[in-house]
Amino acid sequence: EETAQEAEEEAGAEDYSSVGLQSEAVTHYSLAEDVEAILAKLATLPGPTDEETAQNHPCPPCARESLLTRSILLLLSVENIRDAYKLLTSYLETIESRDIEELKKSYMSKTDGKSPSPPVFLSM
Repeated sequence: EETAQEAEEEAGAEDYSSVGLQSEAVTHYSLAEDVEAILAKLATLPGPTDEETAQNHPCPPCARESLLTRSILLLLSVENIRDAYKLLTSYLETIESRDIEELKKSYMSKTDGKSPSPPVFLSM
């Protein structure tokens, strides 16, 4: 007998969790090259918590940063560098509340107890 969890793990099973649906949404917005819609959705999500930014954190990463990363990597995979750049720069200017210079320093530091910041990684 198959449990519900095993049924979901079958090939082709859809992920209807909140994170799964958000991932699907940014995928569609990215493929439609709708940077403004992605920014609008990211702006509604909370920023990373201290737990999510701690080095070797046991919890899932911040949803907003995960979705930003997914969007930018998808845009780059279809060779849409213009919109990937627009999305990242607009995100940093309008949504990211942390100081970008501090994030850059923290990204290179091995002793500050913080995990690498996805916006800084995407800036490279």
